[in-house]
Amino acid sequence: MHLHAPLCKAGCVHKCLDITSRQELRSRNTQIHNPPKYTFAPDCTSDWLNIIPPRHDVCYIRYRLPRHALRIPYTPPTSCRHRTYSNTSRLNKPIQISEAVREALVSKTPIVALETAIYTHGFPYPDNVGLAVKVEAAIRESGAVPATIGILDGIARVGFSQPELERLASTAGQNTTIKVSRRDLPFVVGMRHITAYNGGTTIAGTMLLAHMAGIKVFATGGLGGVHRGYPNPMDVSADLMELGRTNVANTFEVLETQGVFVGTFGKAGAKVMLPAFYNRESNIISPNILESPRDAAGLTTIPDASHTMGLTSGQLFCNPIPEEFEIPAKDINKAISEAVEKARNKGVFGKDQTPYILNEIKEITKGASLPANIALVLSNARMGAQVARELVFTSPSSTSTLNFMPPATPPPIPPPTPINQSSTTIAAPEILVIGSLAIPQLHTSNPTTTTETLGGVGKNVTLAAHLAGANARLVSVVGKDLAGAWALEKLGALGMDVSGVRAVNGGVTARYVATNNSSGELFIAGADMRIFEGAQMGALAKGEIFKGAKVVCVDGNLSMEGLAEVVKATSELNIPLIFEPTSTSKSTRILSPTLPIYPSTSAISLTTPNTHELTTMFTHTREIGMFEREDWWRVIDNISIDSMFLNTQLSTRLNANLLEEGIIQSAVHLSPYFSRIMVKLGADGVVLVQLFHPATSSTSAALPSGAIVSRGTGAVRGIAVRHFPAEAISQEDIVSVNGAGDTFLGAVLAGLAKLGMNEVHLGEVISRPQKAACLTLRSPESVSERVAEIGWR
Repeated sequence: MHLHAPLCKAGCVHKCLDITSRQELRSRNTQIHNPPKYTFAPDCTSDWLNIIPPRHDVCYIRYRLPRHALRIPYTPPTSCRHRTYSNTSRLNKPIQISEAVREALVSKTPIVALETAIYTHGFPYPDNVGLAVKVEAAIRESGAVPATIGILDGIARVGFSQPELERLASTAGQNTTIKVSRRDLPFVVGMRHITAYNGGTTIAGTMLLAHMAGIKVFATGGLGGVHRGYPNPMDVSADLMELGRTNVANTFEVLETQGVFVGTFGKAGAKVMLPAFYNRESNIISPNILESPRDAAGLTTIPDASHTMGLTSGQLFCNPIPEEFEIPAKDINKAISEAVEKARNKGVFGKDQTPYILNEIKEITKGASLPANIALVLSNARMGAQVARELVFTSPSSTSTLNFMPPATPPPIPPPTPINQSSTTIAAPEILVIGSLAIPQLHTSNPTTTTETLGGVGKNVTLAAHLAGANARLVSVVGKDLAGAWALEKLGALGMDVSGVRAVNGGVTARYVATNNSSGELFIAGADMRIFEGAQMGALAKGEIFKGAKVVCVDGNLSMEGLAEVVKATSELNIPLIFEPTSTSKSTRILSPTLPIYPSTSAISLTTPNTHELTTMFTHTREIGMFEREDWWRVIDNISIDSMFLNTQLSTRLNANLLEEGIIQSAVHLSPYFSRIMVKLGADGVVLVQLFHPATSSTSAALPSGAIVSRGTGAVRGIAVRHFPAEAISQEDIVSVNGAGDTFLGAVLAGLAKLGMNEVHLGEVISRPQKAACLTLRSPESVSERVAEIGWR
């Protein structure tokens, strides 16, 4: 896991991934610490929050493997000065694998290969950098590791650091930057001692290098085929030939095959057409239908006769462009014909033809093709990550090669093993917390002391709610390993309801490693939470929800599919749902264009992001078109926020930073999807933004005390904003910040369970949890036992 700081056109540093600085890490867990100091760039043109953190205050974090883990041995070739070449029998050439990809290969983490020709020969600099960041972020958000493949300084690289990717993208259009297919690889690599060529690898070149590195899934925008006018000129893309000989599963968007299995994601029983590049349908019926990423993964893990016969073909999985970005066939076909004719007249052919035609289509459509192209690439990246993730969970334990059979029903998920429980029937809880259970290892700075406890967002929140007086049940999973057995033993001693915790096959018990400085502040951290992204976690959560609860809380450690199951189940039962974003990279997993919207009772009742998570959620929601829905516009119109409310009431009664940094504006935009948003502000406390249901009385007695209210119309009674200052605590009293934010949420849940979702009580629901967070700050435990002193017992 890396931190990324890409540059926008204005030269601003952008922090856009999971963990960035000590301040952000602290703000994940508490409302007490000193706020981060950032310099804002008003002329920045990027979509990301524009911040320039102090250089000394940035934590660069990577996952480290345990000492006993098998590692890929490597010895640098004597002819090369680079340090990270593989020494495997299949990689004895000058090919560099990044540390992140190397560790993912060893630990069997899902990996998705990505091409770079789109950056060097498809998009201009610096737009190509922005696209590269978004594509890699989409892969990470979907639970996989991106392995961007290209040529830098004559070296074939599998996996790029952010500076390396920016440097490659900056060479777009230069004479020494080549579009690299299979035929070009020997030249650019062999000439590196004379001319250090840079290159963007095509689909063919990327597939070859991915196959050599052992990466099984490759996602891209479109597959090259037989070019128009064939056989004059006889121009057939090398992509087709490479797919016919390379063992890599792909999520591509155009059908051109060469003895390769082809399937399209769609609904079984329906007439599913192969998708075109800009259209969801072509005039060709798909020979096979894949209903889910699991179907695609299943095809690559079931042995068949192809390898027995010596066949090594890849598989082509076609993923239609998102419907909202589709361009009508009659419009785009006319533009394509014009672009092809121009290319023919100017004598453009071979590997220069596709970039030329794409650029001409953009000009002819007046830029309309560009958003479609970007949406297609991002959609395929996410689908590729889902296939890679399912591939990890469905792969047999024994080593095997890829294989190619018709879709088969996946084997049933083995039933999880429950914790030993008494035969007494357990009553439905007030609060159901679905989330992570991990074993944290906490270290102090050098000289170090190490403490190993039981933690995880889900466990901490459940324990805090339990201590605060609520009947709370934890729903989580551990692996069938020594760490899992230890965790189950410790859970049994906590005295809370853990009947929803299961030991499952095929996963490793989650771990979280954190190092605090001498002041108790979080300095650096890393976590392995992959076990919560499996299908078993989603199935377990759904089953527990249907047993009943007053309130359900879920954290962002679940997969997108698991979170979707939780949203659907709570919607069907009209149970209020609370979402804890967990981190910036995981905060967007619950977002989708079909998310229920207010005033539907299915809408998510509350979310508790910090400022970084709020910004990420806002940006992602906008990017996937959720701010374009008609029902979203109706709610926004009904809120009736005017300039008087923004410029007079809010600006005079709130901290100016809340408006200048866009916190209130972002929360208001998200409020139709999350009717209550508690934004954790670190040392500045908490700000609450909430919508009022039409049934809410308009009298001041029915509104939270001290709130700034804009009265609405129609389906929305209005919107209220209230700031809750933080509890005072001295730096000397802070023992550890770990778990303070989880304690706050757990106490909030207990208050909601005891007092209900009534707006009148929200002030009390927030003030007590703030006191609870302070108690945990003064304690070495992730949740202080003294939380019981301020609860609702």
